[in-house]
Amino acid sequence: MSSTKYILNITSPCSEKWSEMNQMDGGKYCLNCSKKVIDFTNLTDKEIVELILKSDSKICGHLKKNQTGRALQIQSKSSWVGKFINLITGLTIFSTTDNVYAKKEKFEQIQTVAAVKEDKTNITASITEKDSSILSLKGKVIDGMDKSPLQGAVIKLNNIKFETLSDLNGLFEFQIPDFQIKEKIVLEVFYVGFDVITITIPKADFHLAKNLILELTPSLSGEIIVSKSKWWKRKAKNCNP
Repeated sequence: MSSTKYILNITSPCSEKWSEMNQMDGGKYCLNCSKKVIDFTNLTDKEIVELILKSDSKICGHLKKNQTGRALQIQSKSSWVGKFINLITGLTIFSTTDNVYAKKEKFEQIQTVAAVKEDKTNITASITEKDSSILSLKGKVIDGMDKSPLQGAVIKLNNIKFETLSDLNGLFEFQIPDFQIKEKIVLEVFYVGFDVITITIPKADFHLAKNLILELTPSLSGEIIVSKSKWWKRKAKNCNP
């Protein structure tokens, strides 16, 4: 079977911040666009392509940086052939590069996917020792751009299976029995629209009561063009000296 490749590329950002949109099933609602913004960040390449192909109108979506500027490889199936043939004349062929542009009239059947503006998030945490048997890990999750607190961030201590959420003020706290910490704590922080961040805290540093500032990598945002590269064109190009 031949491999069909699709590419998502950013062209322009949406003015609405992802963190300020209203939550709804499968994504959020953008007041600026008056439509649903689908959360693509947890979808596979195949799921993204299938969703776009099934849509008969423009799709707004939120994506990670690593979901753009690369080929989404989907194995072609005979049941898809008819659908792909109908799309061939509406697509411009591109190589897999970081910057891919399209003529507007070439993408009437596979429409653009609009994503949201970049955010940055910081987590401020401190470690204190309450007594000889209990250690307290406290912190605050804030937006790195406007410094506002973020509610609902997931904070995990992976190696000891502790988990909590930041509150309305972005605050969180762990009470950790000393015997559960062998050599270190592995802290992971999750927030919708951002890449996961991981930090390792050696047990030897707990008595220092130091502050930790952790910056989450934002999801890449903007207007996305979907293009399809024909396998036989790529093959012919590769054969040319």
